[in-house]
Amino acid sequence: MDKEIMEQLLAETLQKMGKSRVDFDREVEEIKKSSSVEVMGNLLAIMMESMDATANMLSLIMIQNASLQADITALKGGKTNA
Repeated sequence: MDKEIMEQLLAETLQKMGKSRVDFDREVEEIKKSSSVEVMGNLLAIMMESMDATANMLSLIMIQNASLQADITALKGGKTNA
């Protein structure tokens, strides 16, 4: 996955969680110091699930937007300059 996209999804996830990037980075560093590979794997899995959920929400919004655009076009009688 593109690093820019991952950063954007992480930023959106942190915003929804009410955490700053600094707090997140600090927590990750603390976990790294006192955890095993298994815990780090679990943390990564949680982050990936959050990104997947965000991507699914964005996909749903895009589908709904396309549907609404089609409905608007139909209501206008196929004209785009109503």
